Amino acid sequence: MSNSEYFLIGKVTRPHGLKGAVTISLRPEAPDPASLDVVYLEQKGSFVPYFVDSVSSKGSRAYVKLQDVDTHEHASLVSGLNVFLPLADRPAAGERGFYSDEVQGFSVSTVDGTLLGTVREVADAGPGRLVVVEHGEREVLIPVNGPFIQVVDSEEKTIIVDLPDGFLDLNN
Repeated sequence: MSNSEYFLIGKVTRPHGLKGAVTISLRPEAPDPASLDVVYLEQKGSFVPYFVDSVSSKGSRAYVKLQDVDTHEHASLVSGLNVFLPLADRPAAGERGFYSDEVQGFSVSTVDGTLLGTVREVADAGPGRLVVVEHGEREVLIPVNGPFIQVVDSEEKTIIVDLPDGFLDLNN
């Protein structure tokens, strides 16, 4: 499978304990860690499957025991690696409306039809996410949480936003 067939759910940050468990920092759109049977770690451009023996989680951290990772040293070797799942296993976006990687390149317009620019990325900002829009020579940061994003149209590859008066001046 190629990179376009996977989606990023987190990153192995460090070993957890002495028996090979690891700590994974989860992205906001990651599925419930308790539902994971297998994860894919990106190693030298390849996606290597690791079966999950056990998981516990607290907030945006998951403590995962991977099959065949039995020592602190082996857990150290996978630290820093990105964690992926196959796109085919990704649930519908549901109440979130969209996943971060799905909207890159979408055009962003206001409700009155003014084109703001193109989505460069969706950045994690603490507990929330920000849509980063290329707006001429500068960026406009629009919070995903809150009343700003009105419509995300995947077929038309557009996002419609309703920004308060003066919002664009704040982003200078």
